[in-house]
Amino acid sequence: MKDSLNKILPHSQAKLDLYQKYLEKYFSILGLAKGISKINIYDLFSGTGIYEDGKVGSPILAFQTIKDNRFFFTKKNWPLKPISLFINDKDSEKVENVRFIIEEKGLPEKFQLECKSSDVIELFSEITERIEVQDGRERNLLFIDPYGYKTINPHVMRKLLQNGRTEIILFLPISFMHRFKNISLKEDRACYNALNEFVTSLFPHEHPMREPEHLSIHDFIGYITKGFTFKGNNLLC
Repeated sequence: MKDSLNKILPHSQAKLDLYQKYLEKYFSILGLAKGISKINIYDLFSGTGIYEDGKVGSPILAFQTIKDNRFFFTKKNWPLKPISLFINDKDSEKVENVRFIIEEKGLPEKFQLECKSSDVIELFSEITERIEVQDGRERNLLFIDPYGYKTINPHVMRKLLQNGRTEIILFLPISFMHRFKNISLKEDRACYNALNEFVTSLFPHEHPMREPEHLSIHDFIGYITKGFTFKGNNLLC
């Protein structure tokens, strides 16, 4: 366990590579889009800054991508839109470490850093309220790579998508969830409560996800993706 916490394993690196590529496109497109006034990035399970193997975690990666975008836009003489990076982790020491690393690198122009160490369930409510009252020209991207799925509430995810100004990148332990889905629906055991709640809150009684029959991993992923869809907007997961 310690090794996985202090080093970035291959599957985690793949997630970070995807996140970085998405941010590069996201900043370029929205940075040039008319009618967009500000970009807000929320990293709700930010973890540490730099791992023992020298690789960087999601908050540092996002910050470096922002700096690269600023350099490129300035070189092209394109106007810069404000970008904010909100990082949160339950471990306040990790948050302060990330803050130190970012501030030491130097903050670029029109950039705001906000750091918190809050309960994620309460934080979702705070972020939802922020987005509801913000300027309609702002855009939001939530990066959610939790330590499991106990804190992921499908209703909250769908509510965040309803405003049409928010995108969510959500990573879930799909293989584990697929393996134990049927057991969680049949057995009333504490270890399966979170998975049971996830499935039952996202899908109605008649849905195949609520049935005991085996589903292929592809159908399982497809149903979860559709379950979060609202008016054509869905998570990248």
